Amino acid sequence: MKKIFLLIAGVMILLGEGEIRGAEKKAAFPQGPVNYVLGFAPGGKTDTQARAILPYVEKYLGVRIVIQNFPGAGGRIGFTKLFKAKPDGYTIGNLPLPAVILGEHLASVEYRTTDFTPIHACFVGPQILVVAENTFKSLDELIKAGRSKPLTNSTPGMGTSPHLAALVMANGLGLKDVKHVHFDSAAALAALAGKHVDFSVAITTNALPLVRAGRLKALLVIGDERDKAFPQVPIPKELGYKITAIPGIDGVAGPPNLPLERVKILEKAFARAAADQEFLSRAERAGMSILPMDHQKYRLVVEDTIKEVEKYKDVLLQK
Repeated sequence: MKKIFLLIAGVMILLGEGEIRGAEKKAAFPQGPVNYVLGFAPGGKTDTQARAILPYVEKYLGVRIVIQNFPGAGGRIGFTKLFKAKPDGYTIGNLPLPAVILGEHLASVEYRTTDFTPIHACFVGPQILVVAENTFKSLDELIKAGRSKPLTNSTPGMGTSPHLAALVMANGLGLKDVKHVHFDSAAALAALAGKHVDFSVAITTNALPLVRAGRLKALLVIGDERDKAFPQVPIPKELGYKITAIPGIDGVAGPPNLPLERVKILEKAFARAAADQEFLSRAERAGMSILPMDHQKYRLVVEDTIKEVEKYKDVLLQK
């Protein structure tokens, strides 16, 4: 009888251990591909940055990451797709600041920026003031021209971060009469290179190729410190101007209510990718500015950016 009891007990222990292992296997994350939602077309800044870092995230996460592009409406189609996704960690995506916030002011949307689940951020793109080569030789020359005639500025779209940065910059420089001409994405810088407008404000990584090619000239980096890709270009405080820096920040987020344990798993993979030396070398060659933020820091940045955008939302909608 004792032998039978011990045999039954042993079987029960084995079954219990099997159930535990099964539960652990079931709880493991991720077990399959992760979808990465982008609200912009292939080939643009955001898409290029994602394709630069995601192979390294795959390396540390251990699964494939599938990019899904949903371009249109200034990114709002993609933001909505991400917002409505199942909060299981298998759908994450790009949450760019201040674009996602501006989208709430420009249209009736089905998402709330504050309800996304921040995961990680590392791409920070300062804004830069550029003019066509052989036009304005310096910032002072541009400002003097602006005192005698209206100036035109090309933007990659109404409500984009360069549009907002141009409004803030024009106010800081005392440019009273500026007409903002809205183009579709990269066409803004092409219009400037063709001398169809007087100046443009752009993310540094977008302006870099045309500056390197000698078609554009950089006059001012709108930031608190000089940019590594433009070490010779001054910043406002060096010239005696006080201009709020509104960089473009490309972070990663999930839909609302994404469980914290899965946030931390995803965050760790992105953090390790952002510290990978091979990735950092690639980013430096492309002129990408890297400033890693964990999910808590990124949430604070989102909250601070919302407050900053609120200050300019009325004028943003007028021009």
